[in-house]
Amino acid sequence: MKVVTLLSLSWLLPIVAISAAASPGMFSTASGVMVKTEIATDARCYDGSTPVLYFEPGTTTASQKWVLYVMGAAACWGEQDCLNIESMTHRISSRPWPAQITSMQFFRSERFKNHNKIVLVYCSQDWFLGNTTRIINGTQRFFQGEKTFQDFVSAFRAQFQRADEVVLTGSSSGSVALLNHLPEILRGTDVSNFVLLLDSPLFSH
Repeated sequence: MKVVTLLSLSWLLPIVAISAAASPGMFSTASGVMVKTEIATDARCYDGSTPVLYFEPGTTTASQKWVLYVMGAAACWGEQDCLNIESMTHRISSRPWPAQITSMQFFRSERFKNHNKIVLVYCSQDWFLGNTTRIINGTQRFFQGEKTFQDFVSAFRAQFQRADEVVLTGSSSGSVALLNHLPEILRGTDVSNFVLLLDSPLFSH
């Protein structure tokens, strides 16, 4: 496996427009179309909606190459923290995300032209590591990112196991998720076919 850890993708890859505070608008500069798909899981986003991903196939239907981008943003550390984040609905819910988005420029590069492309939307505010619920300001909130990520991996395990290449990349909490779930992702695969590209996986609070 090849591993690259970056403080910021922007200084190395000028074509990449990746923001830790991801929102639907961040994908609006590319021409490829990615389709919203619900993840087969009983886990929930922070607000109770169903976690989602976006998918765009490679230019060749039989492509065995994959690139995954795991979105990142902050996590909420306490009730007031969570209440402050609730105004940014795209960070706590799958509902504001449209049925289709245009692909990131990162995905449009020649390097990934024939890769199947996935964007995993972050909506749990727990670095994809939570497995609990809490009552916040009288409302039940879900911190179930761990199960969301595990069920996502289970859904794509067969594809990753027979892949010629899998590029795993994420920013902020998305990188934290990849580091923590990497053994599960790699189980039963040829590790030499994986590339891990991490943007800002280490930070203090």
